[in-house]
Amino acid sequence: MAIVVALLLSAGCLRPHPTEKPESARDYFNRGIERSAKGDYHNAIDDFTRALDFEPTWLEAFLQRGQARLQIGNCESAIDDFTKALVVKPDCADAYDGRAEGHRLRREFVDAE
Repeated sequence: MAIVVALLLSAGCLRPHPTEKPESARDYFNRGIERSAKGDYHNAIDDFTRALDFEPTWLEAFLQRGQARLQIGNCESAIDDFTKALVVKPDCADAYDGRAEGHRLRREFVDAE
């Protein structure tokens, strides 16, 4: 049984339980995804931030953290995350969409174009 669990862990099939301490950027990112799906956006943001501490140019972590920040109404920080995502990948449509949504929510319609 221990061998099967070890193989599943090494293949990335098993992730730490959300209450266990993550050990890698991927662990924090996965837990952030799980927390976002449950509506636990504040803790998801913390997890995406920790993932970015490990991998400072991780595009998907910026996008997910930006989406979580939009969900709690922190539009300015969300716009910052989407802008950072564009530094990593200048043609990222999701980052442009997220940034426009942040400006729209702030009623900054000129900037949302």
